[in-house]
Amino acid sequence: MLRIRLMRFGKKHQPFFRIVVIPSHWKATGQYIESLGWYNPLLKKKPKYRINMDRYNYWVSQGAKPSDAVLKLILPVEEKKKLWPDKPKKAKGKEQQQKAAKRDEAKK
Repeated sequence: MLRIRLMRFGKKHQPFFRIVVIPSHWKATGQYIESLGWYNPLLKKKPKYRINMDRYNYWVSQGAKPSDAVLKLILPVEEKKKLWPDKPKKAKGKEQQQKAAKRDEAKK
């Protein structure tokens, strides 16, 4: 199975990524089939990445699956919220509520 993923380049504390097509069983640090673009998270200005969407769409039509990191880069904000909704806050249990109430009473 083919994957579209980020391959890290650059120095320590200066990451730079290439967006590549690679078989899923290959290492992410070795060879790749095709480079589709780049991503530089340290850039202050926009765009922080560039991707050849024609080639991206070609590889997706051939069965390549993009990684979550690549999807987060290329999807619009609305679609990101559908795929990765915000985690709901945990409701406090009865014991935690009772402890919090006792603390509030002790403060008064």
